[in-house]
Amino acid sequence: MPKQSYPFEKDGPKRLELSWKTLWKDLTIRLDGEQIGAIPTHQELTAGQEFTLPDNSILKVQLIDRIYATNLQILRNGRPLPGSGSDPQSRLRTAYILLYLLAGLNLVLGLAAELFRFDFLLAIGMGPVSIIFGLVMLVLGAFVQRRSRLALGLAMAILAIDGLAGVALAVTQGYPPSIAGFVVRLLLIVAMLPGLGAIRELQNPDLKDSKGFQNP
Repeated sequence: MPKQSYPFEKDGPKRLELSWKTLWKDLTIRLDGEQIGAIPTHQELTAGQEFTLPDNSILKVQLIDRIYATNLQILRNGRPLPGSGSDPQSRLRTAYILLYLLAGLNLVLGLAAELFRFDFLLAIGMGPVSIIFGLVMLVLGAFVQRRSRLALGLAMAILAIDGLAGVALAVTQGYPPSIAGFVVRLLLIVAMLPGLGAIRELQNPDLKDSKGFQNP
């Protein structure tokens, strides 16, 4: 059974616990270990439910389905709980951490291919190009961490172009394209996309849409 815990304030104790069954059924809400509410069905969760907490604050829990992401929105008095899917800091962190991981992987494999001449790594194209790619992603990740929408958009564009170029090159040379590589790049882009809205929300807190998401 999936389970998540959240604090009410940044770096505070994780007092709120949500657990649910498969397909978001039977979601249970506990505060300080005591059950304060439940949402039995996926439909009710999608519609959104509100609960009054002991301090008279209002907790709203709603499942938001978007083409690029499914987000469990958890608001207390209209503000997202730290670390929750609707928290812009959390969505931004996901974007730049993915860029750092991508950068690190390319740098390590590229350097290993150049220094130790591993045949397998050389055969899949690792080397100077992957080192340069890793450095570019590292720099873009640093700018994204500083809330640059331009850097994040550029990183996603580079991933898309890299994936499409790989498919086109394989086709023109008569080799079957790497569908797995293309899908991985697509998943990375999808995972980073909410970061665009998160940056805009952090810079302009009043620009949320009607469902609490930031318009990208």
